[in-house]
Amino acid sequence: MVATESFAGIVFRLSTSGYQGDYRIVVLDDGRIAGNVVARRAGRAVTAAAAAVMFWAALFGVVLFVVLANQKARATIMETFSGNVTEAFDILFERYGTRYGVDPLLLKAVAMVESSLDPDAINQADNISIGLMQILCRRDETGRCTNKFNIEGWEGANETRLRDPEYNVMMGAQILAWNLKTYGSPRGIAVYNAWNARHSPIDGPFPNQEYVDKVIAAYSKIQMR
Repeated sequence: MVATESFAGIVFRLSTSGYQGDYRIVVLDDGRIAGNVVARRAGRAVTAAAAAVMFWAALFGVVLFVVLANQKARATIMETFSGNVTEAFDILFERYGTRYGVDPLLLKAVAMVESSLDPDAINQADNISIGLMQILCRRDETGRCTNKFNIEGWEGANETRLRDPEYNVMMGAQILAWNLKTYGSPRGIAVYNAWNARHSPIDGPFPNQEYVDKVIAAYSKIQMR
């Protein structure tokens, strides 16, 4: 997924005699399905992708109806929405940066360098790092993350949850906040990417100096916008 893409989607409610649940379908402007996009739901006009959204929603609804026909399945459209992927991520950086005491622009700069703002980014180099903030996950046979972070919401973390941009940014904001509080800046930025950087002087040089330079450059650039 490219972070500058726009999207549109719908939320619909599936009801049967014994079940009710809300489902969201998001479609990018070229018609591709994107499952993990955070939508700005503020009554904005739906883009051209709305036609594709309605097609997929109708198809999904028909399949569900056929499968659950004996339970009298019914799908009701609850809302439509649209937006820009980058704008949607900015909402998350602002929300969780503010909550955990990290400059939202620095949080975004780290995500830009870590994942190029790709919520589906996976790095297999060191166990596995996942999503916008490239959160480390040492998986067991069930897919749960066995590594420990003493942060809100980490219990029960797994690869699927870390692919959700909101959950991923919530985790990353807390980790970055702890690093900066514990090791200072810019060393805390270095430690976010490389644990062994904690032994470096607070101002460097760091074993991952190139990474730190990229984050600081990205941070300075978005501050000027």
